[in-house]
Parts: sequence; C-alpha cells; structure tokens
Amino acid sequence: MPIIPLRTAAAAAIAIAIALSPAPLRAQQAAAFTPGRVTERVASRAEPERSYALYLPAAYTADRTWPVLLLMDPRGRAMVPMELFREAAERHGWVLMSSYHTLSDADSAAGVNDASLNSMLEDAQDRLSIDTRRLYLAGFSGTARHAWGVSLQLEGNLAGIVAVGAGFPGPALSWRTTLPVLKPFAVFGTAGNLDYNYDEVVAVDSILDGTPHPHRTVFFEGPHQWATKAVATEALEWLQLQAMKSGLAPRDEAWIDSLLAARRRAAAALSGEDALREHRSLAADFAGLRDVADVEARRDALAADAAVRGEVARRAELAARYRVYDRRIHAFLDELNAAERMPPVSRGAEAFDVERLLREAADSSDIAAMKAARRRMALALVWTTGYGLRQYMEKRDFTRAVAVLRVAERLRPRDPGVCYSLARALAQQQGEAAPALDYLSCAVESGRVPITTITGDRLLDPIRAEARFTEITARAPHG
Repeated sequence: MPIIPLRTAAAAAIAIAIALSPAPLRAQQAAAFTPGRVTERVASRAEPERSYALYLPAAYTADRTWPVLLLMDPRGRAMVPMELFREAAERHGWVLMSSYHTLSDADSAAGVNDASLNSMLEDAQDRLSIDTRRLYLAGFSGTARHAWGVSLQLEGNLAGIVAVGAGFPGPALSWRTTLPVLKPFAVFGTAGNLDYNYDEVVAVDSILDGTPHPHRTVFFEGPHQWATKAVATEALEWLQLQAMKSGLAPRDEAWIDSLLAARRRAAAALSGEDALREHRSLAADFAGLRDVADVEARRDALAADAAVRGEVARRAELAARYRVYDRRIHAFLDELNAAERMPPVSRGAEAFDVERLLREAADSSDIAAMKAARRRMALALVWTTGYGLRQYMEKRDFTRAVAVLRVAERLRPRDPGVCYSLARALAQQQGEAAPALDYLSCAVESGRVPITTITGDRLLDPIRAEARFTEITARAPHG
C-alpha cells in the first residue's frame, strides 16, 4: 500500500500517493548501499539538497520487505540517533534513515521537517524494499512533538513512534479526544529523570491508558537529551514485539521467551511506583502471548500497597508543583515583556524561586523532591539561557536579555555559557563595557570558549578596542 506523502503548509491542499517502483529497480537502487554499514550521507533523489544517513541490515535483500525507522534529530545531527538505534536495527532487521535537516524550536521547523520526512519517504519507496505497513518515527524534543503531528497524516501506515523528551504538540485535551478514534499505533515514550519535560511524558503515558494504542514509558538517568543506547534498544525491541503481537511481523517464539525472561528479571529488581509501572507494562505487553497471571497478581498487589500508593501520590504532588512553577515563570516573562523599566534582579530571583530551588536541588534527604527540583531548575534555565534569551537576542532587546541572564547567573554562578551570554548582551549597552569584560574573562577562564568564537562574534565589537579585551582574549584556547 503506497504511503501518502506529508502535506506541508505550502502544499496542504493536495496529497499525491507515491507508487512503489518495480522490485528490480529497487534492487538496482539499493545496490549502491552496503548492507551492514552506515552510508553517512545519501542525497534525496527528488530533492538532492536534502540528505540523510542510511543503514541497511546486513541481511538486507530486495526480495522481501523490511520495516523502516525514520529518525529526526532536532539539530539535524543525523548520526546521533543513527548510532543509538543501529545495533538493535541490525539485530532485528530494520532499515534506518536519519535526516540531516530536521529542526526543533524554529518558526520554519514544521515545514522543514515535513519536507525532510517526505524526501526520505519517497526514497524509501523508490530505492528500497520497505514494508509500508511498518513505518516508524523517532524524534527527540521538538521532533518528538512533530512525530505526533505526523501520526495524523500517516494513519494506516504508521506502526509506531518513539517520542524522547517531549509530549504532545498541543493541548493534551485535544489528543485525549483524537487518539481513541485513530487506527492504533504503538508508542514508546522516554525521558531523562532530570528532563524539564519529564512530567509531560508521564502525562502522555496516563492519557494513552484510555486509548487502544499500545504504549510503554521508560525513564533513564539524565537531563533533556536523546535516550541512552540501552533505552533505544529497548524501544526498538518493544516495537518489534508489538509488531509480532499484532501480526505485522512473524512471531519468533524463542525470542519472545527470552525477552519476557529479561523483562521479568528487570521488573523484580524494581520497587515502589517504578515496580508498579513496569509490572503494568509487562502484563499489557505479553497478554495474549504468554501466561502472565503472576505478573498481573504482582501488579495488583503493588497497586493496593499503601506505601506504593503514597509514592504515587507524592509524585503527583511534585508534578502539580511543577505545573505551578511553569505558570509562575511565564507570568514573570509576561511581566518582563510588558515592563517599561526593568525589574530589579531580586524580582527575577523571587519569581523563579531561586533560593528554595537551590536548596531543594541540593537536598539528598528526599530523592524524589531533589530530582523534581532539578527538573524545575532545568526549566528555569531553558527559559533564561534558551527560549527566552534567544527571543530577546534575536530582537536585539539586550536589556531584557540581561534581565533573564541575571536569574540564570543566580542559578549557575560563574557558568561559562551564562558569563559569555552576559558579556555579549552587556557589550551592546552604553556604559557597560567594564562588566561585559568581567563576564568575558569569566567565560575565557573556563577554557571552553575558543578564540575563534570570540573573533567571529560581532556582538562583542563595541568592547574590542578596550585594553582588557586583548589581555583577556590572549588567554582563550585556540582550535
């Protein structure tokens, strides 16, 4: 069944089905690629300016069809997710295609991502022998959100998504209404336990409970980043299991037994809410495949356990605090945007609850609260050094840029990135050369800001004539 290409904003009125090329032609096309080895850059046939990395499993031939996983990195770093999923793809016989052009957090991201996916979809059908019933998407952060949006356009062909570090691309309520009426596809969600999007990934898992979509959510140690290779492997294996369960792939009974045994051992090593979540997933994943009555009994016992219920309630309370904190940050940013005179640094520190945040993030007596505080701190930093800062710098609103950076400085004193950003913003303000040079010195002392970065940075031009500028930059590392 041919796949309908994605409809970008520029061409939303029409979608043309792509006809599969004849098998001999696909075999000839694929001959340019070496199975078992990554082809680091392949130019799209339809749009040569778009390229992707490609992996064909060692056993690949054109006389059968293969599942394909399209990978979307939010910065177009195609080889990053490629390396995470490659070993599992080889083991289970999956084709990987990873774009060099996908984006996150840019006004043009949706159109760019659709065009990038379209170019890979066309090549997958024209040049390779793929199973059009087994199309999968994997994305991180903004590209994970994009995968959800694409799921609406690829209904019937999409077999599953891997969503890393982000939830839905819009109000959860609308997805709660939409998902139950879509043809089911499998959803593997994951996030770092210090990721500022952790709680929304938890919320997606909860919403999926009320839908026909098979789903599993796994967390790993770490901040907002791609999942570890172990979790990426777990994701692909879980999707393979779901394909066997639904009849999209032939069952490998020995492999199912080995996966169940491994999952049982992992679940037995967990405690509290983590054990409850894994036993729920284990029971759902293997129901109809194996006898999991003992797993269901353990699941029910954990759900009824007073200590586990207390832990679930505690985590729900921490999630509620996160939502309140998120609203508090946005209220301050709205206030900052409307202000004619900049509020004092103390106002920003108060709005971001800096003192309490630092105290709770360092308190290891309550691990759950400590990690929750670190997630709130990550959220604060993404607005004061990421999204919020970026919008002010792009608008050349350096006064407000400094205002949010002062909050970041309270959270991360002498952080080289914060110091360098303050140097750039202050250099653009009248009478602020001395503090700008102080912050530039702070950044250079870290050894992480090379002279090439400073030399090419036009925002530092107003302070280049200062005597201290030459002395400071002489200490910057080369290369």
